Amino acid sequence: MQKIFRSLTFFALKLLGIKRLFSQDPVDYLQLRKSDRKKPPSRFYRKFTVAKQVLLETSITTIHSPKQNIHPRQLILYIPGGAFISGPAPHHWDALYQIVHQTAIPVWLADYPKAPAFDIQRINRNIDQVY
Repeated sequence: MQKIFRSLTFFALKLLGIKRLFSQDPVDYLQLRKSDRKKPPSRFYRKFTVAKQVLLETSITTIHSPKQNIHPRQLILYIPGGAFISGPAPHHWDALYQIVHQTAIPVWLADYPKAPAFDIQRINRNIDQVY
């Protein structure tokens, strides 16, 4: 199953042109950011409780299911991948929807500052503070 998922992921990256964008030198981060989605899709607001907060320069979206949380002391910290230059993208929101729906564990999506406007030390400081 993992092998199939991995193959589908690489196929989607190639089909969407994302692989090509990351292969450029320098990476066209402005083009990559065109697919960023800073807010959850409307279906999140219909099914979950959604809140925003800011910590340092990181925007945190909290998503909580109205289902009874059988693990009240748990929290998932979701740091979307985007090579520190883009994100969150639509596929991150799709994954989060499934995680919250299937686990009923609250999730924090950390939309940290991105390079090249921020250096890696500043980005890491933000992520560390959220953690």
